[in-house]
Amino acid sequence: MGSIPDLGILTFVTSIPPANRRANGTVNGTSTDKRLYGGYSLAWVSSDAGTGTTPSLAITVQDSTDDSTFAAVSTGSGNIQPTAFTAITTTASSQAQRFNAQRARRYVRMSGATTGAATAGHVYCAGFVLVGRPLIG
Repeated sequence: MGSIPDLGILTFVTSIPPANRRANGTVNGTSTDKRLYGGYSLAWVSSDAGTGTTPSLAITVQDSTDDSTFAAVSTGSGNIQPTAFTAITTTASSQAQRFNAQRARRYVRMSGATTGAATAGHVYCAGFVLVGRPLIG
């Protein structure tokens, strides 16, 4: 039987806490200073089925150098986040996407944008599992 690899530290961070978001709009989560972590980590989202007419929830991972100005990380092969999250509509969904914390800028957060008719919305939360040994300096 093979041994379990030493992953160092697993830190679970909720960027967007669970809440009933039943109106269109964008929620920017709390940022995390990920400078103590390196390597690949996970970004996750968990949502109920959307309600109302044509509900849609788009989740993105964002990063920043100054914890003030954020931009969505690049997705696709060879980028910080290889695969984008799938939009969540009328079916409940839990998704996790690998992202390279070492290549991301110092601060990371999740952002959720809900669209649809005025009564459309989701109950959701999102965050990170930062994996790896703390980096010194």
